[in-house]
Amino acid sequence: MPLPTLRGSSAVIQHFHRFFCFCFALLFSWLFLGVLFENRLYSFNTLATIVSILGWLIVTTYLYRWLSQREALLARREKPILIICLLLLLIGQLTLGYWLAVETSWDTEAVYRGALNLALQGNLGNYRDYFHIFPHNLGATSLLGLLFSIGKALGVEDLYWLGTIYNVVSLTLGSLLVYGIGRELKDVKHGWLALWFMTTCLPLQFYTPVFYTDTLSLPFVAGVYYGYLRLLKQQIFYRRLVLGVCIGVLCALGALIKFSVAIVGVAVLADLLIRGQLWRQRSSVVAALVIFFVLLNSFTHYRDTHLLDERYSDLKRVPYTHWVMMGLKDNGAYNSGDYGYTYSYPTYEQRVAASLTLIEKRLADYGFWGYLAFLDRKQQLNFGSGIYGVHEMIDDNPLRRNGLHEFALDGGRYFDYYKILAQGHHILLFLLIIAGLWYDALTRNKQAARIFAARTGVLGIYLFLLLWEANSRYIVNFIPLFVICAVYSFADVYRVLAALRRSLLDALRPLDEQEPA
Repeated sequence: MPLPTLRGSSAVIQHFHRFFCFCFALLFSWLFLGVLFENRLYSFNTLATIVSILGWLIVTTYLYRWLSQREALLARREKPILIICLLLLLIGQLTLGYWLAVETSWDTEAVYRGALNLALQGNLGNYRDYFHIFPHNLGATSLLGLLFSIGKALGVEDLYWLGTIYNVVSLTLGSLLVYGIGRELKDVKHGWLALWFMTTCLPLQFYTPVFYTDTLSLPFVAGVYYGYLRLLKQQIFYRRLVLGVCIGVLCALGALIKFSVAIVGVAVLADLLIRGQLWRQRSSVVAALVIFFVLLNSFTHYRDTHLLDERYSDLKRVPYTHWVMMGLKDNGAYNSGDYGYTYSYPTYEQRVAASLTLIEKRLADYGFWGYLAFLDRKQQLNFGSGIYGVHEMIDDNPLRRNGLHEFALDGGRYFDYYKILAQGHHILLFLLIIAGLWYDALTRNKQAARIFAARTGVLGIYLFLLLWEANSRYIVNFIPLFVICAVYSFADVYRVLAALRRSLLDALRPLDEQEPA
């Protein structure tokens, strides 16, 4: 069943959407021109990156043509082919997870060791102080703690490997959901194209041994959007209500692991409003919102009564304004000096007031134009690297040194090749997104609003990272939305490339082969 068409004043909505696409395209065009040709914060060779982009584009174009020629077969044999491909992907990711295993450190160590303590002794152990400071990581820790408790009850001894398996299943499930989204929005062919982009995202495959908030929350981003697309097509009331509850559960669980997942929920609400479907789906929306807030409040109560001491937590906790404050210094990345400043104030309330004061001062020091230049620099840090910081995550005391590390780790013999391959893939995704935005901004494409929720989600993570601490790792869980927006645009890009190719071949034909005037 196709997605419902826009209601209400469709002309007004079409104009709004074209304006949205124009502003979004302008914003990201400026950003990725800087990423490709300037890139002050990462050492990517521009010429090599362009060659990589062209290589990925050529291969993807031929794959798209191949998929188009065999679309009927792929639709007829969809399930067995998909199962085989996902099994191969799962086996490949498990292999990478085994050979790239690390001795966790820093935040990943606290999440992993805290989960182990929950499973083995029922409390956070000597990591309790860490979680008093950073309680937002308790969602992932509790999830892993539950997993390890089940594993322990079943007699599993290697709980680190169990965590790796769960992480791999999460990534594979995310890829399957992205396939489903591509199929729901377009057709089977575009589902396979989406799966291609997910599978060839090399850093995502190298994240398999690092079960942290970035990858653990990824399937929830895809799951919320997939559930929403199913909701739009559903005509039976009680099924819409069930889907609303499922969306609320997925959004809540994802947000407990990494709160940026909630951005997808906001994008879904915005899309319902634009479609004129908000009133029709009111029961599902209410159900989703109720379950979302009930689950968040329930976990907060569980956290404060069973895991932490609320009074002690208020003395130790870092306020969210700290990350906004830190995101205003230098290029917006982590700096230890700001942590020292925050902890120079003994209470939570004093830390909030102090960080707000420093935020005002830093904004005043920048001035309007200086702040815009700073934001450009900061977003290049967030979106300018296609390796998404994975080399730093799997460099924490590798357990099995092998040839893969020569490819995946900074300083490895083949790291520069991997880096350029990953960067080309990353920039191609965003060039496709940008091309689709310009196409929809400049034409009267009535189907463009179908992708509004995904594009709003991408814009949402962009706006969030304008304010937050800068880190290229923070966009990993939104890779499914990047892929979907790129895939949705690919058909238009393919048609343009095919027309250019025909024009070029016509121009290069000898005069005696051309038809007489």
